Amino acid sequence: MDIESGSIRPWHDDRQEVSGLDVGSTPKRAHIMGIAGAGKTTLAERAGARLRVEHIDLDFLPLPFLNGDPQVAAAWRAEAARIAAEPAWVTASALCGWTDPLLEAADLIVWLDTPPPIAVWRILRRHAIRSMHGTNPHKGLRLLARFLRDVMRYPGGPIATDEQLDAGRGNSAATTRDRLGTYPDKVVRCRNNRDLDRLLSALEAKH
Repeated sequence: MDIESGSIRPWHDDRQEVSGLDVGSTPKRAHIMGIAGAGKTTLAERAGARLRVEHIDLDFLPLPFLNGDPQVAAAWRAEAARIAAEPAWVTASALCGWTDPLLEAADLIVWLDTPPPIAVWRILRRHAIRSMHGTNPHKGLRLLARFLRDVMRYPGGPIATDEQLDAGRGNSAATTRDRLGTYPDKVVRCRNNRDLDRLLSALEAKH
């Protein structure tokens, strides 16, 4: 399918190019991934509204932070498997590894490959606004610095090990490509607002 005609553009990376993405039927299970500040939550809300299914921000699940503890990692995977078994959902998360059950079950996977400078600006603006209104779930400069560091490392970082992912570390573009390589026929890579608008238009047309 050709994005120039208003359909969904397939993803491609340095290793392969997919000829097309078949969305002949309406996707009921979609997973959105990308770095902090990529716009995952906003897209999940908009895609969920168009598909008329619940959207879930996985970064706010009531679970302990991933810290390398196998039991904590197992709890996150179990929650991902529970959600994946549901008939319809739109999920969003910056992390790889424990989200594998969602990648496998999804009808559509969206990789928001947002340029880091844009993501950094969004993070700074969001942090300032939420802090000013007392609604910031990630308080303090230490967490802000961590988000910014991870964003700047994302483009050139190596493929993370399972142990790193279980500790909530090592996410990178290479890690994302590695995880998505198993599902090339259902992945869409969006790099700008134009891609997003066409994606949302295609989803609405399919409903």
